[in-house]
Amino acid sequence: MNATNTLVRATFRGVGQIMLQENAFSGVLFLIGISYGSILMAIGTILAAIIGTTTAYLLKYSTEEIQKGLYGFSPALVGAAVFLFLKPDFISWIVLILGSIGAVLLQHSFITKKIAAFTFPFVWITWVILFGINVYVPQLLNTPTPLVVTPADACFFPFKAFGQIIFQSSYFSGVVFFTGIAINKPIAAVYGFLGALFSSCIAYYLLGDIENIENGLLGYNAVLCAIVFTDTSFKNLKWMMISVLIALAVQLVMMKFNLIVLTFPFVLAAAATLFLKKRYPVWLKQQEKQG
Repeated sequence: MNATNTLVRATFRGVGQIMLQENAFSGVLFLIGISYGSILMAIGTILAAIIGTTTAYLLKYSTEEIQKGLYGFSPALVGAAVFLFLKPDFISWIVLILGSIGAVLLQHSFITKKIAAFTFPFVWITWVILFGINVYVPQLLNTPTPLVVTPADACFFPFKAFGQIIFQSSYFSGVVFFTGIAINKPIAAVYGFLGALFSSCIAYYLLGDIENIENGLLGYNAVLCAIVFTDTSFKNLKWMMISVLIALAVQLVMMKFNLIVLTFPFVLAAAATLFLKKRYPVWLKQQEKQG
């Protein structure tokens, strides 16, 4: 029973880590938010998280890392993505299983090299899946459902950005996701909200793209960037804003070329900003010496 409890806790923490929350209850709330939009996607998410966590145990990866949920979040996102992009066919379930295992192996390679890859394993595996499906079984692809903008979206678009992190277009799901973050780390929820607001305002100024803004599509990468740079003193606010601007720029370029965006802008922006933040004090010292 103890082993089962440990697996369950690690699995739900894995779902929570989708938004960088090492909290099993956060993971439960995220699943509730997904279920509101799609029961099938919720099943895919939790199944993939279980597969990822179990695979990490079987491969005897670090128990501490597994318990933190580090081998659950990328597979969980792969599971959600499978039933966003693919029809619920037998092949889709096989793809989900293989994709979840692949995400764990890739995540482990980054962890052992001490590289902050964030959700890149999910991004890479999903790109590979979509390329393969497009080439070999294109009939398995889902027909995209147009997103509908309602009058309420004009008020709730920052929450819709939270929802879009796990492919949910409902502001109710977004509010549930926001709550899942807030119960674990309230300041992270505040940072995420500010990040979504900042990114959306910049996007509106540059493009006036109301539809994508109100659907949360130009804010969800910003939410994740903002959470990475969360601190209670708000000293990281400038770094949060830099990462959000980089993420937005990357996303706009990808959208222009009709590329599958996912959370790649967040991954690239967060990695680049962390590098800049690390180098900034060194640069300042060099400037002082030259001065």
